[in-house]
Amino acid sequence: MATAYDPTSVPAALIHKIGALPRERIAEVEDFVDFIAMKDG
Repeated sequence: MATAYDPTSVPAALIHKIGALPRERIAEVEDFVDFIAMKDG
């Protein structure tokens, strides 16, 4: 069973690392996260 997304549970260090990436890489990260979410149903 999926739980509701809580943005406060995402570590600030991860947000900072993603934010430091070039736009193209951020798009790749987003695609990967979507893929994982789809796999987990």
